[in-house]
Amino acid sequence: MFQANQKHKVAVIGSGISGISSAWFLSQKHDVTLFEKESTLGGHTNTRDVQLVNGEKTAVDTGFIVYNEPNYPLLTAMFDHLKVATYPTNMSFAVSVDQGRLEYAGSNLAENSYKGTAGDVVGPAYGKSAGAAFNWQYTLDLPYKNSSIHVKFDDWMFLQTDKVMLNKAKVTKWGFTVGEVTLFFTKDD
Repeated sequence: MFQANQKHKVAVIGSGISGISSAWFLSQKHDVTLFEKESTLGGHTNTRDVQLVNGEKTAVDTGFIVYNEPNYPLLTAMFDHLKVATYPTNMSFAVSVDQGRLEYAGSNLAENSYKGTAGDVVGPAYGKSAGAAFNWQYTLDLPYKNSSIHVKFDDWMFLQTDKVMLNKAKVTKWGFTVGEVTLFFTKDD
């Protein structure tokens, strides 16, 4: 039986940011052993040295994608306790696949507002998020016969569960609806 006022032996499995944070937090009052199957600490705590084109090396954190104080109160407390400085920043993301055949880039404009680009999007796409819903609005360059046409997309994504997303897009040209697309995405385990 767990007694809150007694010191216990606790095992933490996995040394990602959740495991490291939990182990640190619990170690304040308990005897903690951290288990990790890899030879280095993993997940969001993994830092690699990368050699740049000019020959210099820089340290790159390979896993920690997003950190914000409201969503990570225990991690924030750990950073404060360890006197780790944090700084506000804008989040951005970019990817290029198949030597530029498919490209996407996005950045955070303001709270819940985003701007993105992609190879087949004319100009920037603008997005807004609210809860489990995300909306992109953009103009797409669609191939048509030997040419292409520009159509506007009002593209909504709704996270149904942590493994199911509904995507519903309305396509317009000159203010008229020319099509609607509804897709369901499921995440495999």
